[in-house]
This record gives sequence, structure tokens and C-alpha cells, in this order.
Amino acid sequence: MWLEYSEELAGRDRVTAVAATLTQQVLHKAVGVAPPKRPLTTIPLPKAPAGSRFARYGTVETMPVLGDATWQPGERTQLYDLAGVPFVFQAPRLFCDEEDKPLSWSCVPHISPTKAVFTGLVLAVEKCGRDRCTMADAERFANSFRWYSTHTSKWKHLDTSTQYNDATFAIDPQMNWPDVRKIYGTQLFRHFKTHDGYYLLALRAFAQADRPDLPRKILNDVCAHTVPATR
Repeated sequence: MWLEYSEELAGRDRVTAVAATLTQQVLHKAVGVAPPKRPLTTIPLPKAPAGSRFARYGTVETMPVLGDATWQPGERTQLYDLAGVPFVFQAPRLFCDEEDKPLSWSCVPHISPTKAVFTGLVLAVEKCGRDRCTMADAERFANSFRWYSTHTSKWKHLDTSTQYNDATFAIDPQMNWPDVRKIYGTQLFRHFKTHDGYYLLALRAFAQADRPDLPRKILNDVCAHTVPATR
């Protein structure tokens, strides 16, 4: 039996405690005995260094926009601090690659299809400057983004800076996921601000149709960590 464990920012005490708990769980399951009731979430987390993506993410409380789906402790996710994107967000473990234009990222599963849910996202960000983005900026940016061509749901307005929608639709069979014929997708278009200026954001997140919670959680989390330009 081989058990490998690693964790970013963890100190010796936490690594020792987590490794011991994981080993107990594996050994108990191997002999068919219920493991001790000490979930990993009860082991204290280390303090995140100032300025790290962990500290930056923790400064905003997640507020659901689409439904009530938000990330919960223990879910298999990670924090994304993508180059050129001025906020940190949480999503399933994906492989992200910068596309052919600046500040545009495409993220897809990088785990074996037998162990992963078919899910992913595409995100684009553009900085307008110290002043608010104009209507012309927004139209040009929106027209350059690859939205779902078969989306029929009407756009909903969260506020004067934010529009979103969601729908379930058919797709062509994927090479590693031949049984996935329908997906559920969410879309978000937002004009937001940070300490150094105003930005435009386009997001589409998707998952196989029986897991609508994942795209909703991604959209809700991104909304929670961006401040509308009109606020």
C-alpha cells in the first residue's frame, strides 16, 4: 500500500495530524472496520501569509447569486489565482491554459475520466483603466467572447453591472466522456472594480447535466469575489 499526502502552507503539526488521520482511515477501511470519527476538517488550518491567494480569497464572504449552491469544507476544489485575473476564486480541480488572446483562460478536467465529473470553465478579463468601462467597451468585449451558441435562457440582471443565465443543452459526444450528451451551463457578464481600476469579466462554466451544482457554485463564487462597478 502506498499513501502520498502533500499540502501547501501546512506546518509540521498539521501535516503530522493529517497524515496520521489519513493512514488510520485507509487501514481501517482495508480490514472492514469503521475509521475513527475525526474528519480532516477538524484539524486546525495554518494561517495564510498576507497577500497569498488563500488570504485574498478569505477576505470576501461568498453570497449565492444563482440558487443557494456554495462551496463547502471538504469538497475537492482548489483556489485559482490566474495571471492577469485580479481576483481569486474556487472551482473543481482543473487544468487551466491561457488562450490565444490576453487574459483569457480555458479550464478542463485533468483527472482520469473515471474519477472526474465532466466540468470546466472559460473566463476572460479585460481592464478598462482607472475610469469605468464604457458601453462601447462592454459591447466589443462581449462580442469577442465565445458564449454558448445554443443558450436559450434569457439573461437575468443581478444589478446594473451584472447579467447571468443558465440552461441545459445537448452537446456532441466528448472523446473521454462518450456518455455525456447533455450539459448544464451558467454564464456571467460583469463590470467590476478593484483597487487599481475597472474591469470587464466574461465567464461560462459547465458540467454534465446531473451536476448543476458545480457551475452554480463557480458562478456564485466568482460573483462573491468581484465587486460590481456600480457599488
